[in-house]
Amino acid sequence: MKRIFSYAKPFALALCGVFFLKFLAAFIELQIPTMLADVIDVGVPKAKETGASSILYVYGARMLAMAICAAVVNYSANVWSSWITTQMLRRIRQDLFVKVSYLSTRQMNELTVPSAVSRLTSDTYNVNSMFLRGFRIGVRAPMLLICGLIMTFRLDAQLALILLAALPPVVLVTAGLTKKSVPLFRTQQTMLDGMIRTVRENVTGIRVIKALSKTDYEKTRFDGVNAELADQKVRAGTITALSRPTSNLILNFCLVLIVLFGAMRVSSGLLLPGRIIAFTHYFTMILNATIGIAGLFTILSHGVASAQRIDAVMSLEPELPILDLPAEPSDYAVEFRHVSFSYHTRAEKNLDDVSFKLKKGQTLGIIGGTGSGKTMLLRLLVRFYDADEGQILISGRDVRSIPNEELRTLFGVTLQNDFLSATTIRENIAYFRDLDEDALRRAAQIAQ
Repeated sequence: MKRIFSYAKPFALALCGVFFLKFLAAFIELQIPTMLADVIDVGVPKAKETGASSILYVYGARMLAMAICAAVVNYSANVWSSWITTQMLRRIRQDLFVKVSYLSTRQMNELTVPSAVSRLTSDTYNVNSMFLRGFRIGVRAPMLLICGLIMTFRLDAQLALILLAALPPVVLVTAGLTKKSVPLFRTQQTMLDGMIRTVRENVTGIRVIKALSKTDYEKTRFDGVNAELADQKVRAGTITALSRPTSNLILNFCLVLIVLFGAMRVSSGLLLPGRIIAFTHYFTMILNATIGIAGLFTILSHGVASAQRIDAVMSLEPELPILDLPAEPSDYAVEFRHVSFSYHTRAEKNLDDVSFKLKKGQTLGIIGGTGSGKTMLLRLLVRFYDADEGQILISGRDVRSIPNEELRTLFGVTLQNDFLSATTIRENIAYFRDLDEDALRRAAQIAQ
């Protein structure tokens, strides 16, 4: 999580501005109930005594001005926080994309493409929502909650104690539900990976599926994956859905007690009517702040689970470091020395003790059945993987000592699976390389 929160550091000054505006807006809002109490307890009696109702208009104008001011300040803070979180999201996605791009093939196989897509899309969105709601509610709601309690104590300490007694149960319920929901949301995101995998397989293999009349089978398979994800969302949602109603129940029960005791104190002359109205307004603020914090914890459950998944990828160490190995004098352009390899480091090897040498200009044809290791030789040569045993050299240099950018410019590779960008044929052939017109046309003619 530290890595994810570090993306807020470049915006520290801007965040201070957001927090100040949120603090200012909350402070302004907290004055309005007290002004309302003054209207009832001071303004109305004065208007009756003097017969001038204009004093009430003055109070009303002040309250309206305060409300407008609070709304403008809140809007400014929300716009600013949206800009900050958008920039943070952009940087997180960019760094995650770069990290995924430089993962070794083995690491990518373990991560899987659907999981990478899910982490780059839905997980980053959840993290963005966590920061956005955190910046907007994380300051305002606690401010309204704490200062609202202080204001209620100023109005009537006995009634405020009733309200204060309701808060620990609300906090305990919210914290307990959040603790339970984070693992559920993490599992939900993993299931989303599975659904994306199924969609990807169907989209890329649509011709084969239709040719073999397996459309109905794939519909059933997708329905199963989709149903599992939906059930998991229901399980996670059932837990988080308890937070707000439980908080409301506790606080509304508290409100009933406050109104009853408040009415008794007003009838006894211990409390002015305006004060009890102001108290209920503060209670509403505290209720909304508590609901906001409870909702924030729900967003945090999503965000923390997604942040952990993103951090798991970002913290992966490079698996294929460039080694400082001396070059050897050699007459051979390519040399395999007793190379062995297994995809999953099993006892049974996919390649076992392979050796050959090729001089410049020589040709080697490799034939064999599907899965015999022909493509694996090329993958080891361009260092998509490292051999488990043995050594691979190019002009006497171990491939592990050659930077990838240099190594892979030495080869022209045509793989059995095609890859097309969503752009023109010309740009697909060139693929962002500086190729002249003749070279592009010749490549198109050769490829037919």
